[in-house]
Amino acid sequence: MYKYFSLIIVFIVVFILSLNFGGSDLTIVDVWNNSELQEVFWDIRLPRVLNAVLIGCMLSVSGVAFQAVFQNPLVSPDLLGASSGAAMGTLLLLICGVTGIWLPVGALFSGGVVTVICVMLAWLINRRGKFNQLVLILTGILLSSLIVSFINILHYFMPDEGTLLGVTSFLMGSLNGLGYHDLMLQGIFGIPAIVMLFVFASRLNLLVLPVDILEIQGINTRILFVFVLLLASMAACTTVAIAGIIGWVSLIIPNLARMWVGGDHRTLLPFSALMGADFVLVADLLSRTITEVEIPIGILIGIIGAPLFLVIMAKNIKWEA
Repeated sequence: MYKYFSLIIVFIVVFILSLNFGGSDLTIVDVWNNSELQEVFWDIRLPRVLNAVLIGCMLSVSGVAFQAVFQNPLVSPDLLGASSGAAMGTLLLLICGVTGIWLPVGALFSGGVVTVICVMLAWLINRRGKFNQLVLILTGILLSSLIVSFINILHYFMPDEGTLLGVTSFLMGSLNGLGYHDLMLQGIFGIPAIVMLFVFASRLNLLVLPVDILEIQGINTRILFVFVLLLASMAACTTVAIAGIIGWVSLIIPNLARMWVGGDHRTLLPFSALMGADFVLVADLLSRTITEVEIPIGILIGIIGAPLFLVIMAKNIKWEA
């Protein structure tokens, strides 16, 4: 319980700091007495911070779900191509002038298609017809690399400088400019997905068992796998549609949370959601305060995430004599 309490305290502190510090520092007295600062607070600062909280929750929970389905702590929506596929779909819609609610729909469709292709390719590559986790991860990495190459081609031949700047910001991952409309999109697509994953937490615990045993007990594993992946992809792709590519969160946070509270998904899912919210809030606060010019949060999380994941691997690897 003290671990939850520690994360809640961190969340409250960072949430308050995020509301006060940024491109312009705000205090309660200033906001109360100045109508212009009130607009900055209510229309810019508050929705951005709330979006950061939800993005952290959804990325972390989706990572837990992916790792549960594939029974591998190295799997995430990033590695299996869901995030890059969602980015490509969103980018194509933006180029065509499509906005609003169709962005997360397109992101979910393209991200889901890429995930399915990745799983099918991994199954076909393995000649024995069985599932090989290493083949799956390598296939996801190669497929993601291919999609990123297509994205870079679209980016390179972008004719409009204004669109080019917006696409560049999107590819870096940025919370700049997020508002209540983006909160609404997360409420429509992302929040219901993670709530359903919370409801199915006990089912996720069953996924540690072999597939043969689950089928003997009358559990349709294919439907369960597809359903969980659909919910996890919906959460992850929604974040891509509104904030661009923010990597590492869905890979690192579930592993850190599992080290703290164990593998019971009834505990792991809410703990990961809270830890992910803290992590993204801290990263967003740093991106707005450590330099005069805001650093895209996707870049900052990449700088933090890579060495942090190396530390996680070093602590969990089992060396053989």
